Amino acid sequence: MEKTVNRDTSDQPISIEKGYKELSHSAFSVWIRLMMVNDDELKGGRLRMAKLLGYSDSRSDCVLRELKNKGYLRLIPGPRNGTPTVMEIRRRASISGRNRFLKLSPIQDHRSAAR
Repeated sequence: MEKTVNRDTSDQPISIEKGYKELSHSAFSVWIRLMMVNDDELKGGRLRMAKLLGYSDSRSDCVLRELKNKGYLRLIPGPRNGTPTVMEIRRRASISGRNRFLKLSPIQDHRSAAR
């Protein structure tokens, strides 16, 4: 069973490094991706999100459940059956210091790649 974070701190920003350590690789990737989608996409429901992410419905549900259980995401069921679930990001990434972000993604020399 996955550990659920304290709800009192769930709305506070979290460092990318901490998110990287706390989440599975799939959940971390989806968390970063969710911060780049517009509000309409977050309101479009789980099936639409699965399509956007390129995941099967069951794989998407598994990853979204992990994000929910760890306090990164809130899933708000629609008011009646057939109404899309709305997603609300509870913990956004805080990028503090360029050097910390670059540790997670290696720098490529674009000049040598163009040759």
